[in-house]
Amino acid sequence: MLFKTILLALQLSGTILAVDFYQYSQRGRDCSGPRRVCTDVGPNECCGPAQGIESFYAAQCRGCTSTDFSILWRESGGSRCGVSVLAGNGGGCLAGGIRKRGQSWCRLCGTRAAGELAEDVVGTGPNGTFPECEKEVEPDLASRDGATYYNISSGIPAEDRAAIEKWIDDEVTTASLDSKLEKYKVQYTPPTEE
Repeated sequence: MLFKTILLALQLSGTILAVDFYQYSQRGRDCSGPRRVCTDVGPNECCGPAQGIESFYAAQCRGCTSTDFSILWRESGGSRCGVSVLAGNGGGCLAGGIRKRGQSWCRLCGTRAAGELAEDVVGTGPNGTFPECEKEVEPDLASRDGATYYNISSGIPAEDRAAIEKWIDDEVTTASLDSKLEKYKVQYTPPTEE
């Protein structure tokens, strides 16, 4: 009850309650290189790749504070965020172990020093578990280099989205994207770190 009261007070005070997630493929296990981005993810929303897209191996939370937990999940029971596998405060790189299918965050659900991993408390929080996800979303941006971003939201035609996704993950493809897909290039400014 206290958590919900504090959360409501933050929402009413105009505090932004959305973050961006960076999810890295196997090549980016150190949180660098090609990434998919979930923008404006609210608390207890689970973001993960679409079916048929490779799981991610490492992730960061941009916009998370030292009082926010970023939680990585593996799929279970048809949910991307079925079983928590790793969590940490702030926006540090979370990597290692098995492939992940989902990422969520919660504010004031636990505290640790910024960037400190919470491997010793995976799946636990002040009420015994991390909050369950209330909604599932998919990444809406993708980048090979962290400088140029492309729209991969669900509104993009499936064949174009698939071509961008393949280009993002393909290690041997040329550095340039098919010119007909350049129209999906977007401006993206990452949230500032607190």
